[in-house]
Amino acid sequence: MRFPGTESIDKQFAHGDYADYWGMIFHARSADGKWIDALHISDIYIDPICCGIMKRYLRENDGTGEMASTLTINSYCGIDLDENIPSTTENIKLFLEELSLLTITDLYLEAYGDTDEQKLSCVEDFKRCINVITEYLNNRLTRGLQIWVEDD
Repeated sequence: MRFPGTESIDKQFAHGDYADYWGMIFHARSADGKWIDALHISDIYIDPICCGIMKRYLRENDGTGEMASTLTINSYCGIDLDENIPSTTENIKLFLEELSLLTITDLYLEAYGDTDEQKLSCVEDFKRCINVITEYLNNRLTRGLQIWVEDD
């Protein structure tokens, strides 16, 4: 489902290439119910990033402790969101914290490629994607906008 007026603000990590049809969309909505904008992220980027978060969490917590954000869990487990869901500020902040804890090693383990050079290039793409997501979410939270998440 597309919300009116939610053109993606940054398309560099959006899906659309051959065999790249799915992803996650973050939508920003004002308190008066107006849709502001959106950020489209392809599964090519969001899935490995969330896998890195989840594996890091499991490695560090032995399956105990506070659970990962529902955004990470949904992406990692391949759960299709049947509808767009508003995310709580706490959940978005937890997701941002999870993103900030990722190391180059965490991302390298999820990188595509046959050579170190290809994998390191992929890691750089993941890091740029994380920066775009972080900037988008932090900016919208600072402005007091509600974040909705759509499985695309």
